[in-house]
Amino acid sequence: MKRYTKNEVLIVSRKNKYSGFFSIDEIVLKHKLFDGSTSQEIKRELISRGKTAGVLLYDKEQDKVALIEQFRLGAIEHHPHPWLYEIVLGYIDNNDSPSDTVKREALEEANVKINKLIPMHSFMVGPGGSDGICHLFLGLCNITEDTVGVYGLEDENEDIKVHVFTREEAYAMLESGEINNATTMLALQWLELNKGKI
Repeated sequence: MKRYTKNEVLIVSRKNKYSGFFSIDEIVLKHKLFDGSTSQEIKRELISRGKTAGVLLYDKEQDKVALIEQFRLGAIEHHPHPWLYEIVLGYIDNNDSPSDTVKREALEEANVKINKLIPMHSFMVGPGGSDGICHLFLGLCNITEDTVGVYGLEDENEDIKVHVFTREEAYAMLESGEINNATTMLALQWLELNKGKI
C-alpha cells in the first residue's frame, strides 16, 4: 500500500515566535489529502523539543531497576505529586550519539555506570504539535547500596533522587498509575515483554 511522504507537504511559511528552553515556530502549510487533492493553507504552531535519549537502569542478577525522582513543572496540573518517578533521560548534544547521551546522563543523574546498552525503541513525542524524538535503551548495570542518593548538576538546577525497586515493584507502580509518564511506562512495559530474552 502506497503511503504519502514528506514530499506531499508544502511549507508556505515558517516564522519563529519564541525561543527559550523550547522554541515555537508558526508554520503555514498545505498537504495532499487522501482523495488526491491538496488541502487549503493550514496554520499550526510547532514546539521544537530536540532529540532526547533515555535509559532504564536494570540489574539483571538482582532483577532490580533504578528510577529517578525529580520535580516536573508539567505535572502540577495533572498529578498530586509533581515529583515523578522516571527513567534517566537527557537531551542529545550536537556531537553526541543517543548511546553516549544515556551513558553520560546515567553518571550525572544516578551515579551509575552502564555495562551494556540494549536499544528498545525510538518514538515521536507528541507529533501533533512537537518535533521531539526520544531514543530508549535498557542499560544493564550493577545496582548497589551506593546507588541510592541525590545527584544532578548544580548548574542545571538538578535535584534528583535515585530509588531502587525490584522489577515487580516497579511494574506494580506502573499498573497502579503511580508511574504515569510515557517514557517510563514504555521502558517498563518493554522490560516486561522482553525480560526472557535479555
